[in-house]
Amino acid sequence: WAQCAYDLNGVFGTAPFNSVTTALAKKYVPPANSGDTGYNFNETTTSWNYQYDGRMDFNPTSKDQISFIGLYVTGATANTIPFSGASLPGFGDGSITHTQQYSFDYVRQFTSSAVNDFGAHWTRLNFKASFPQQVVQPSTAGFQITPQDTAGSTIPTLSVSGYFTLGGTNNGPQPRIDQNYQVEDNFSKTFGRHSLKVGFDARRFNVSNLFDASNSGSYAFNNTSSPYGTGDPSLDFLLGIPATYTQGTGSIIQADAFLTYFYAQDTWKATSNLTLDYGVGYSLDTPLRNHQFGGLGVSCFIAGQQSTIFPGAPTNLNYPGDPGCSFSAQAKLRHDEIGPRFGFSWAPDLGAISGGPGKFSIRGGFGIYFNRSEEESALQTLGTPPFGFTSAGAGDFGGSPSLVNPFADINGGLTTGPKGVAGAAAETNRFPYAEPAAGAKIDFSPLEPIVNISSFGTGFRAPYAENFQLSIEREFPSKVVMRASYVGSLGRQNQTNYEANPETQAGHDACLADPNCSLTGARNTQGISYPDHKKYPSTGIVEEGIVSSGAASSYNGLQVSVTKGQTHGLLFQLSYTYAHALDNGSSFEDTGFGYNGERGHN
Repeated sequence: WAQCAYDLNGVFGTAPFNSVTTALAKKYVPPANSGDTGYNFNETTTSWNYQYDGRMDFNPTSKDQISFIGLYVTGATANTIPFSGASLPGFGDGSITHTQQYSFDYVRQFTSSAVNDFGAHWTRLNFKASFPQQVVQPSTAGFQITPQDTAGSTIPTLSVSGYFTLGGTNNGPQPRIDQNYQVEDNFSKTFGRHSLKVGFDARRFNVSNLFDASNSGSYAFNNTSSPYGTGDPSLDFLLGIPATYTQGTGSIIQADAFLTYFYAQDTWKATSNLTLDYGVGYSLDTPLRNHQFGGLGVSCFIAGQQSTIFPGAPTNLNYPGDPGCSFSAQAKLRHDEIGPRFGFSWAPDLGAISGGPGKFSIRGGFGIYFNRSEEESALQTLGTPPFGFTSAGAGDFGGSPSLVNPFADINGGLTTGPKGVAGAAAETNRFPYAEPAAGAKIDFSPLEPIVNISSFGTGFRAPYAENFQLSIEREFPSKVVMRASYVGSLGRQNQTNYEANPETQAGHDACLADPNCSLTGARNTQGISYPDHKKYPSTGIVEEGIVSSGAASSYNGLQVSVTKGQTHGLLFQLSYTYAHALDNGSSFEDTGFGYNGERGHN
């Protein structure tokens, strides 16, 4: 790795290789062993775990059965390659897991036809995930970077497009604790031709999840983003010319939700060859409540409204306690989640068509089933100012980040930036950052422009599905059974996402007509450089994604199977499915990351 000179369009004059990246390359980038630039190696994962379990049964009387089951599992994993980090060895991470499950069950047999089953259960997952195997402060490698979480510090992520990635993960550490509490009771009673069952299931879900995204900083070297780049990402890396930089404060989810479910169902043997099943379920699904930062960690985009919780916040950005803004994903508890169910099984004797009694059947069913809110969508609310933020270094004000100090512009200073700041040579390094209390007088200007945050829409609710099925089954000689089924599922109120402050058509046209916008790449950040191109012009809050319930999905399928039981040493099974699936959003992952609108044939 000898020194060399490179003339970078007169900006730097003669520029030697950067000492920081050169040292990292010498230490962590091995000689190619596959072609000119490839390096093959065996990635390894080492893990161990211990499991302890026990069971106790106690029958105080012939009609009472009590049981208790306990499970404890502990383990650890070490990875050569970190989660979403380096592609070369030297930056391994690991995780430690503790899982506990305890279950109590009491069965009481009142009579030969009446039984009650009561249960109480508790599960706890303590998952310390994506921690570096060796804690390294970025300053030891020459970077002027201070991680928010010093206990999870590592070498910054340096992604060299088309070549390699060095450094620790940019998605961690992310330790989490999940706890589920459950109480259930089921009562069964048989009388005459009826089998009745009623019961309830009550659950509380708790999650505490710290997520340190880009905790130690993350650089990207590519041939498209930096005005000072050479066009070769590997050369940019050696010269210390990053295209972009990202660092986050990280944040935490401290949330809970309750689910209470009641049901009643009956199985009625109406005739010797007809059985009917019918019932109803009733769900009380409380919204996912976000308690982090005193319940203020989730924002709301309310056009034209000024926050009273944080009076210094830009217009449109509101917080729980402001009119129309709640700390819950769903504004209120829903009382209309009633799910009917119906099914039947009929075995008619149709002579030659059915092949005789008991050889032909028709079955069908329909039901409505309600889901819970996805925790993944709450994860996207992290980093909402003023409790957290993500910085692009000098890129926050339209500059190009330097390598050693990413908060300084690589060209030594900006003459004018998008905010009209003359000579904005560097942005203040705001790490580590202290979260404020409600009502605090906060200067939001260092946090602006606010982009890439997420909140829940006013009509958000958990999705539900309508499932239905009809099948015909016929038995043939030699233990051959043929079945044809129509299966359908309709997803309703599925999660989807939209931009709260979209670009207007007039703004779009203005950008196309302005070379400074359309030809410089500024059209990708119009809300920052051209706030009047947005529906709600603001230099403070530019973008906010809204999680809503406006999507739907459908699945319709024909399923055919032929199964032969064993005769003369021969058995087989043949299956064929033809299905059509269509959706404009089936989950947050579908629409939150650009994959909405899917159609499939199988």
